[in-house]
Amino acid sequence: MIASHSIVLSLGSNQGNRLHNLTLARAACNSLFEQQSIASAIYQTEALLPENAPENWNIPYYNACLRFNHIQESPDKVMHHLLNIENTLGRVRNNTKWAPRIIDIDILVFGNMVIKNKALTLPHYDLLNRSFFLEPLAEIYPDWHYPLHGHFYHKSALELSELIGHNPLAGEQWNNG
Repeated sequence: MIASHSIVLSLGSNQGNRLHNLTLARAACNSLFEQQSIASAIYQTEALLPENAPENWNIPYYNACLRFNHIQESPDKVMHHLLNIENTLGRVRNNTKWAPRIIDIDILVFGNMVIKNKALTLPHYDLLNRSFFLEPLAEIYPDWHYPLHGHFYHKSALELSELIGHNPLAGEQWNNG
């Protein structure tokens, strides 16, 4: 029997109709996994910008998380599918860190798997540094436990969200149309 996992994806968009972009990405992910996702609220957050970023990059993001249960595909295969969804939705990869994007889909957690290779790091390498990951993660998967040893080992998503900094963000509603 193949093991199944609950996974959490992060969606982000700061180009075009951000709400529409997230809605399309959610629909594509629901189709991919053949189930309705458990979705967080949509949050508006400031763009992370590299030093000397062009002023026109300073566009707020809409961010949300989606949870899917009973996933039996490998993390690498899921990542491959998610990259295809990004490409289909118009994501242009220009190898410039933190450039504006129509859609960004990241795997935050894949059950309690710990992976670190050239293509994928799980849990997401910046999970503990980004409130736009932690807040929605705690909202839809509060009992997930951080699997890496160290100060935060085995803390729940809800505990991490409270410990690392509760950043109230303006919620936006999903467009179900």
